Amino acid sequence: MRIVIGRIGYSDTVKFAVSELVRYLKKIDKTLIIDRRNYKEYDEKVENVIFVGKIAQNDDVIDNVKINIANGAGYITGSNDRSVLIAVYKTLEALGCKWIRPSDDGEFIPERELERADLNVSLDHTPSYRHRGICLEGANTYENVYDIINWLPKVGMNEYFIQFHIPFSFFKRWYREHDDGAGPVTLEDTVLLTENLEEEIKLRGLTYHKVGHGWTYPLIGELGSGWTDFDYSDSIPADVKKLFAEVDGKRDVWKGSLFDTNLCYSSPEAREKFIDGVVDYCKNNPHVDYVHFWLADAMNNHCECENCKKMMPVDWYVMMLNELDDRLTAEGMNTKVVFLLYLELLWTPEFNDIKNPDRFTMMFAPITRSYTETYVEGMSGKEEAVPPYERNKIVLPREVDKNLAFLKAWQKKFTGDSFVFDYHIMWDYAVDAGSYRIARVVHDDMKNLDKIGLDGMMSCQIHRVSVPTCLPTYAMARALWDKTSDFDKVSNEYFEVSFDRDGKKVEEYLKKLSAIYDSADADKYEKVIAEIEDILPMIETNMVKVQNDEKFEMSWKYLYHHAKLWILICEAFIQKREKNADAAMAKYEECRAYVRACESEVQRGMDVYKYLNATLNRKLKFLEDGKLIVNRDADAE
Repeated sequence: MRIVIGRIGYSDTVKFAVSELVRYLKKIDKTLIIDRRNYKEYDEKVENVIFVGKIAQNDDVIDNVKINIANGAGYITGSNDRSVLIAVYKTLEALGCKWIRPSDDGEFIPERELERADLNVSLDHTPSYRHRGICLEGANTYENVYDIINWLPKVGMNEYFIQFHIPFSFFKRWYREHDDGAGPVTLEDTVLLTENLEEEIKLRGLTYHKVGHGWTYPLIGELGSGWTDFDYSDSIPADVKKLFAEVDGKRDVWKGSLFDTNLCYSSPEAREKFIDGVVDYCKNNPHVDYVHFWLADAMNNHCECENCKKMMPVDWYVMMLNELDDRLTAEGMNTKVVFLLYLELLWTPEFNDIKNPDRFTMMFAPITRSYTETYVEGMSGKEEAVPPYERNKIVLPREVDKNLAFLKAWQKKFTGDSFVFDYHIMWDYAVDAGSYRIARVVHDDMKNLDKIGLDGMMSCQIHRVSVPTCLPTYAMARALWDKTSDFDKVSNEYFEVSFDRDGKKVEEYLKKLSAIYDSADADKYEKVIAEIEDILPMIETNMVKVQNDEKFEMSWKYLYHHAKLWILICEAFIQKREKNADAAMAKYEECRAYVRACESEVQRGMDVYKYLNATLNRKLKFLEDGKLIVNRDADAE
């Protein structure tokens, strides 16, 4: 069969969309003949052409896809270039294509001979939420981050966030332990990696978010690169140190980390120099759509000087937001600024309000919330009160409704654009034995974001999360795209695609693992081991059957290595439960040895650095002999 695809306009993103449409159609039907033509604009009088590109007026903010193809002719369009690309993937999805995890081995492309009658697709959809993004986290190679960026529009997502000025920490974690002979990755290497990734973000038309924490670094002429081994305690000039927060009578770097250091925000000089860094960054990086302006990544370390104590930290923060807006407006820049509800900034200001809401997007980051219940399940119906603020003595709640109380108070002050920055797939996915319960939680949370007054999600998450499956991230994307989606249907589809005829068995197995592990049964670890040992023969049989079929092979490999690892994990927890500290430590080392041995096979699907931190370090740190002392997040290196 021969079809004609007509590209509308000259946009690089639309060119890429056409190339993707052609590439995947030829994967489906290797005999297909495709002619490409270029058109300046859509012409409905031209017959027997599939037009790809923008037809209506551009809307850079709100995504919308429109597909109207009948018998191999019609159009694939969107409200902006990014939406055109997403519309192409939705067209291919209607033809049976699935992208279940962010790597090539996660592509499931049906192979068959196409007829014109097969090319009938109709869709007109505006996603349920404006913000549908993922934030860089974990330990990664360049290819791991590329995989995520490449995957986002395939599952209907539209934003990507690279934290810090230079995301050095996220690459250093990988490359320092996997030296390829060229030496460890450097800051300069990371700058080049980031520039290449930015080109990939731009090519797909994704909305680009940047920075967040680290604005103290420009004060000493550096750029924030994340958590560092370097202790800044003795390296800060006196004229800078005087701008730092006074805590316990001292103005100094907080615990050696400039990244975690707050300033004396009542000082006009401190605020001005702090804001200078943001303005300069916006000037030099006009390609960044949203600049995140956050304070230090530490709490209970705000300035205790007499002037600072006149207002809460959040009041000084809002004052700086207004000062930043004035500066950007004077410079003629329309960069969007994301402000953060996090730690001390969860409290609402008493004396200051945001003067220009159009400049800002509010981001709610409930880092201490529990994931044992969803947003909706956690709403008790009673009006939870925000606790009184006590300088440098705050305690943050785990209960969902108590976290939401902070958000509700802020929503009375700010009614502009907003989204959540949440952590379902940062730690808790790995302490859920089947990663099934957290998949249901994140799907339900995304479905109900509108009920808590938020317009989307920036998921602060690990990128390599396909062990045992990538269902949590996949389900999150589906619910952000369409809040009416049904989790059970999404799950059934995912497992059917991933594991073919045995998909239902695998789904029930992982569901059961999550339920057992989440229970309070005294022998839950033994029960998890028994479930795994019961299904291992089937997994091993399928691994042999699907050899040389990469997509199915990797699905079963990820499941197999997860099973073997969780036997070891549960054995470690059994030893801990029995107060056998040395034996628990030995099992911990056995877990480390196992994942290191299989890492080459699972690298694209499992972040070993983060997985062990989440499952073992955070649990075994309570050993009575204190052999493992690890913070909640052991990433502060």
